[in-house]
Amino acid sequence: MNWKNITRDLLNTGLTQSELAARANCAQSTISELASGKKGKRLDFVIGYKLVELHRELVHDRQINY
Repeated sequence: MNWKNITRDLLNTGLTQSELAARANCAQSTISELASGKKGKRLDFVIGYKLVELHRELVHDRQINY
């Protein structure tokens, strides 16, 4: 998974880092590190799962509708 791209896509939906962190149940600093590419190789499973689910819901489904 490319967490930097997933995080960027989610932030491009209009969510703030704080809002995304709340929805992924993690710290805002974790989202910041993912967005900058400083973190991502060993991401907590639950956080990763939530980010993928959010991406599917907010980004992927929108792309299919076009």
